[in-house]
Amino acid sequence: EIDQATESVKITIVGDDLDYAKIKKVIEDLGGVIHSIDEVVAGKVIVESVRTEQD
Repeated sequence: EIDQATESVKITIVGDDLDYAKIKKVIEDLGGVIHSIDEVVAGKVIVESVRTEQD
């Protein structure tokens, strides 16, 4: 069960040599929790914003 004060967010992180452990630590240090990662893409890609139910 999710607390009513819980908010869902969608983030896109772009860069070379991304360190999941460091990214996770920053999110946790800011009071967040990673519940799932829905997609991982590698390579040269145009990153476009896509409207979701969270928007």
